[in-house]
Amino acid sequence: MKFRLIAVTCLLNLTLTLVAHATDKPTLASVLDRQLTGVEKELVPAAEAIPADKFGFAPGLESLRAFVTSAPSSSMSLPSTT
Repeated sequence: MKFRLIAVTCLLNLTLTLVAHATDKPTLASVLDRQLTGVEKELVPAAEAIPADKFGFAPGLESLRAFVTSAPSSSMSLPSTT
């Protein structure tokens, strides 16, 4: 009898726990946290793969202009600086 009461109590507790988790709606914070975690998993290894001496790279205006003029799309253009 005592074992049956404990078993029924455990099953009821498990059932209520499963129902409570099934009806939880994701909050804004949990959605953003999940997205940020995904981005971190992709971005951190990529950043760690870059050599340290390349972190200071910044394209100059001439190299940027050369890229834009060689780009196949005519919709990309830089405003004139003169």
